[in-house]
Amino acid sequence: MRIQKKQDKHWTDQDISDKLVKWNESCWKMVVYTTFSVTAFLVTYREPYFLDPYHYWTGATQFPLNYYVPFKTTLFYLIEIGFYIQAIPFLLFEEVRRKDWLESLVHHVVTLGLMYYSWYGNLTRPGVIIMLLHDISDIFLEAAKLARYADRQDLATWLFATFALSWVILRVILFPIMIVIRMLIDPVVYVAIPYNINPQPHYAVFGTLLMLLYFLHLYWTWLIWKVIERQLRVGGVDDVREDDDD
Repeated sequence: MRIQKKQDKHWTDQDISDKLVKWNESCWKMVVYTTFSVTAFLVTYREPYFLDPYHYWTGATQFPLNYYVPFKTTLFYLIEIGFYIQAIPFLLFEEVRRKDWLESLVHHVVTLGLMYYSWYGNLTRPGVIIMLLHDISDIFLEAAKLARYADRQDLATWLFATFALSWVILRVILFPIMIVIRMLIDPVVYVAIPYNINPQPHYAVFGTLLMLLYFLHLYWTWLIWKVIERQLRVGGVDDVREDDDD
């Protein structure tokens, strides 16, 4: 891939090398998130719980939930869990350090905890929907970074706008409506009370992890707004998490 050189900036070999490292990182992530999003959609779009959270609990009479989990869901879970198992050491030792490195580490740990606990508690129906809601917006983020690294600023701006819109819709609005609120109410209403069982500790653990994840979303929404403010003020899409100004 040929990195274009800006007319107003001298690019050293080290600059180009650093840019290529970021380019390869974003390419890898965009392919992964695209694959995950398409796979999650194919796994869920024909299922009754795809658009109706009530069906997260259909057939469950105890905790951990005791409904049948199809092989396609099991396979998807194993792939996603495998990715985040490698993502933590990759973030620690290989990935370019950004200003929100600690928040990203917390996000990976919380996400892995959610995946494992939802598998352990057989909360796989809401689990797959959580993954679908989260992976889609990351496609546009990585695509915007690629455009920026290639000095295609107009394309980067449009891709970032698409990312910001999808982020707000999927993670800030739909995630709490379809997942967080439903997970705080429905396990009690549809399983615990009708079958006179105690939903703890699964209810508390899963709910706490979901709230931690949502608070991280709100923090990153603030960072996204900073990028939008900068775009309106001076033009250009910069990743506010970067330590440099490239």
